[in-house]
Amino acid sequence: MRLNPWKRCPVFEVRYDEAVLIGDKNYVLDDDGNRVLIGLTVEETREFFELTDLLAWINEGKTLTSIDWAAPEEMRWLELIQKHFAALDELLRNRTTKH
Repeated sequence: MRLNPWKRCPVFEVRYDEAVLIGDKNYVLDDDGNRVLIGLTVEETREFFELTDLLAWINEGKTLTSIDWAAPEEMRWLELIQKHFAALDELLRNRTTKH
């Protein structure tokens, strides 16, 4: 996946058959001790990875841009990844040292 979480970009490319590279720094523990993607609930985190697997299978070998996406599953995946990136962006802005 070629995404830059630090820049807002409404259009991007993804090949679903490539590994989704989300590092440990993208996770937090929720109030119940569940490891979740920042900005998502445990249910949304599970749904995100289920959709990623489904879309990788359906679109194997294809490169798509977010403009091409139309299926409900694709739109939901995009909604979840954007929610996650928005939360990451907010977290980084709040952690920035002011001089």
